[in-house]
Amino acid sequence: MSAEYHAGLDIGASAVKCVVAVAGENGEPVFSGLGASECRNSVRDGILVDMEGAAAAAARAMEEAEELCGFRIERVQLAVGGAHVRGLMGTGTIGTGSMDEPGVITEKDVAAALEAAGSIDLPPGSMALDRITRDFAFDRFTGLSKPPVGLQASSVTARVFTVYSDRVPVENLIAMVERTGRKVEALVPSGLAAGASVLSADEMDLGVVLMDIGSSMTNLVVYRDGGPMHLASFSMASDHITRDLQRLRLSWVQAERLKVEKAAANDRMSSPNLVMNVPRVGDRGTLQISHPLVTQVVSQRIEAICEGVSQEIRRCGLEPGDLPAGLIITGGGSRTRGLLETAAAVTGLPVETGYPRANEVPTEILRTPEFAVAAGLSVLGCGRGRRHGRGMASGPKKGMLRRVRNFLDTLK
Repeated sequence: MSAEYHAGLDIGASAVKCVVAVAGENGEPVFSGLGASECRNSVRDGILVDMEGAAAAAARAMEEAEELCGFRIERVQLAVGGAHVRGLMGTGTIGTGSMDEPGVITEKDVAAALEAAGSIDLPPGSMALDRITRDFAFDRFTGLSKPPVGLQASSVTARVFTVYSDRVPVENLIAMVERTGRKVEALVPSGLAAGASVLSADEMDLGVVLMDIGSSMTNLVVYRDGGPMHLASFSMASDHITRDLQRLRLSWVQAERLKVEKAAANDRMSSPNLVMNVPRVGDRGTLQISHPLVTQVVSQRIEAICEGVSQEIRRCGLEPGDLPAGLIITGGGSRTRGLLETAAAVTGLPVETGYPRANEVPTEILRTPEFAVAAGLSVLGCGRGRRHGRGMASGPKKGMLRRVRNFLDTLK
């Protein structure tokens, strides 16, 4: 059965991930393909620094996804992340009369208010990635999810959240994708993509913080009243834990293995009597490293990351009580043992791990936190109703799934 497919491409500092979905009869995404390929040293702090390396990894990830879904990917939804991605809330008000003689709000008035709210002067060298309608107001009534067309009022106000980024890094990402023979159909902030796959509408409405811990960057989005109100990124993430462990005189490989197999972010999870013999950097004998020391190194970095989250929450004028749905952590870094407990203690929020929400998947691998951004890109593509290529759906190929599963094991 031919159908309309939507491919999401997430270019990370450690791997490129691709997810393909088809819009089902009720509009819900049905995932049909995925692929992943290692991509070390091609992206730094969300910025592309190696065009050829990233293009080769992206091509491999998309080819693996194509094996599963049975058609060639022609266009992609591309994630954009890094500290250069920012957001601004804009407000636009249009007069419709006076308090003594109010006028009737028309669709033209609402459109004018939206245009004014989205017309923000961006910094030089920037470009808008998205403009998200937040809410409406008239007279003393605020926080309306629907435009108050047909009501009498002296004015109508709209709020629009504009997400923007530096232009050059985005153009480099687009050029990299085009080297693979594909086109970029939409640019999506990484944090918003992760939120689309991990969060529910109720959580966004109630108030929630999404934290996506990747390899080199942590992306943060604060949602309230159904949409984003603040986003931020900072250069502290999973790879920084590995570098901290390297200071114990370990190679990158040994430090990464120690992080994955033994690390914990909570002192209560350390084993006081456990001492590990670990090869020293340069193969110069072995070191004896205690588990409490490893836990101390990891917990200090995790606490710093979580404190960064708390600072961003305070920066947008909120307290933990304003975010009843708590903190949802996704991305590969969310697998760190003891992270949830430490994050709850630092932020004062209830904390849970976020997994991509999917009813139908070709493999359970897609439900892992590492695929949150790529899955969210496909979800948003289905919601936009844009065409990304057509083909015949086919069943998962076990050999390809095994390769993806083995690769993901190396990232844990």
